[in-house]
Amino acid sequence: MAAELRWLTSLDEAIEVARSERKIVLADYVKPGCAGCEAMDAVSYPDPSIASELEQHFVTARIDIVADRAAARVARVLWTPTLVFWSRHRVWLRDSIGFLPADALLLQLRFVRALDALRSGQYDPAQTLFGEVAEHPNAADLAPEAFYWRGIAGYLRDYDEERLHQVWEPLRARWPDSLWTTRTRYGIWA
Repeated sequence: MAAELRWLTSLDEAIEVARSERKIVLADYVKPGCAGCEAMDAVSYPDPSIASELEQHFVTARIDIVADRAAARVARVLWTPTLVFWSRHRVWLRDSIGFLPADALLLQLRFVRALDALRSGQYDPAQTLFGEVAEHPNAADLAPEAFYWRGIAGYLRDYDEERLHQVWEPLRARWPDSLWTTRTRYGIWA
């Protein structure tokens, strides 16, 4: 069993800690009696791989939307659990609504790390993380998006259009009808 996660109770506090520790914030918006929230606590968060990923790369905050309705409005929470990922600079990175089993949560965490690296100009780590997600056998709907952003990270690193299209080829071949594939067909690189 993994060590108990340290849950802060406000986004402001989590951002402050994330800045000092150079981590990403995972704000878990919950409410009492939420079955998905309870399942995350029972199934996903105790998983050793999740606990390790969170401990190494994230600051966690649990925000009760009943007790703190203002925080729920700011995050535009519609359903619980809602996970909202923020950079240490309070830039929204991504959100995820509803229960995630451990394997899906781990992929989301790595995807968010890749987004944070990309937005921070760390293109090589972003490419590596997007690649891990894209090629993971359980990535399902996340894989096409990861392939897309993997190409963008490489392009922003070296501005090589030919390489961009090479990275996007598996996306186009494996998910021809994906919205992420459609995005590769238009614009300056078409």
